[in-house]
Amino acid sequence: MNPDENNAVDVSTTEETVETQEVDTTETPDVESIRAEYEKKLAEAEAKAARYRKQASRLKETGVATDDSDLRKDIESLKLSEKKRQFGYQHSLSPEETDMVFKFSTNPSKEDLESPFVKGGLEAIRAQRRASEATPTPTRSTFSLKDKQFAELSTDEKDKEWAKRVAKLK
Repeated sequence: MNPDENNAVDVSTTEETVETQEVDTTETPDVESIRAEYEKKLAEAEAKAARYRKQASRLKETGVATDDSDLRKDIESLKLSEKKRQFGYQHSLSPEETDMVFKFSTNPSKEDLESPFVKGGLEAIRAQRRASEATPTPTRSTFSLKDKQFAELSTDEKDKEWAKRVAKLK
């Protein structure tokens, strides 16, 4: 066998297949569909830009973080709240108690907590909390019907509903 015979290609058959192949033009998009898709994407982008412009104008109107002084105030507020949280944690105070102590001193210390004025305020807050926690919640269940209010029932209907409730309790 000759090595050229294995690598030889039949030119006559390949030419015939090339001639019989047709290009499918239905898959290639036309200019109008490309333009329509582009215009659709452009409209979506313009709508997004309009929303962002509207949001930015609202932020300008409300004055949110547009000035350095606003940012400084925000940072100072965050520092104060963190200072309150740490002070309250160190001295086992509730947030309400911590706020009360910081109303009387911007930089409170352990000595400030021992002041009779602050001690009295803390005791008043704690007594008020104990009283509110000791108040029982109402245990009476409400009486309701699916269709009507109790006031809308006739005397006979009220008697029937009452009898049903009493029977459930037995």
